[in-house]
Amino acid sequence: MTKLSKQSRKRTSQALRDILFNEIEELQGEDGNPTKAMAVANLAKQIINIAKVEIEFHQVLVTQAEAGHPIRLGAMELGTESVASAKKPVTGV
Repeated sequence: MTKLSKQSRKRTSQALRDILFNEIEELQGEDGNPTKAMAVANLAKQIINIAKVEIEFHQVLVTQAEAGHPIRLGAMELGTESVASAKKPVTGV
């Protein structure tokens, strides 16, 4: 993989895009390693999925706070309908 500058190694969505595009460029050249590229792509997918969960959680926090049911960290019951819909107050708050 091409060496990245310190700025490119920051953990941002832009840095992730840079890494993925570097892998694509390497696959197009002679230095490409399909196995490594697949591993990088799978890790990127997981990073993106985590970011999506964090965004959804933030939306639930805002919705519950606006409804007068603020959520304490660690009090949310994962996998419950109230988390999925953000329409019902979370139990145990």
